Amino acid sequence: MDNWRVECSRCNETVRDEAPDPEQYDEVLAGLKRLTSNEARELLAWMRKGERPRSKVDQAYDRARKLPHSDREALVDHLAKRVGEIS
Repeated sequence: MDNWRVECSRCNETVRDEAPDPEQYDEVLAGLKRLTSNEARELLAWMRKGERPRSKVDQAYDRARKLPHSDREALVDHLAKRVGEIS
């Protein structure tokens, strides 16, 4: 929602009605209790930096999922061969 552009508020009205409710502090805090100390430390670093670093695998996946279906399937086959799942 934050990145969308609209021509007028009338055009955005239906989208606004369908948008999910924002996260609630208490619910997020409850989820944090399940994190280990190392996970909490990592999240704290991300929160302070204002972003989460993305690995090369994350970046590759982001690009691959934008491919047309047939190309994604070909990529899956290529990766399966590369890691030895298919000869």
